[in-house]
Amino acid sequence: MRAIKIDPATRRISEIELIRNPNRMLDEICLLIGCSRLELIQLDSGIVLAADADGRQKPMRGAFTFIGNHDLVIHGTGIVLGGEGRRLRALREGKASFDMITEWLTPDSSEKPTGHEKPKGK
Repeated sequence: MRAIKIDPATRRISEIELIRNPNRMLDEICLLIGCSRLELIQLDSGIVLAADADGRQKPMRGAFTFIGNHDLVIHGTGIVLGGEGRRLRALREGKASFDMITEWLTPDSSEKPTGHEKPKGK
């Protein structure tokens, strides 16, 4: 199942392929983002973000938000999938869409976007 991984620690956005077994997918996402409790956030119709439910209580290695949605700050890695609620499916949108709308946050100003900064070497 196609998804997008947003890693604010490295400031990288990448397309990934998740296993197709729906009984194991949430476990796989927890392993990918390094969490024990997962939070599913409905970003838009047909788009769900999986994030660490305890991300704000952990030492911040990076955070991100999306243009036009600065009330939503994600601490740590997020996985974007297609779906509604807990009914997840392959994401239709491509990496380029998330390259355009993701804003990186710095540890010293975790509530203020730093703009469209690209990872070094890209």
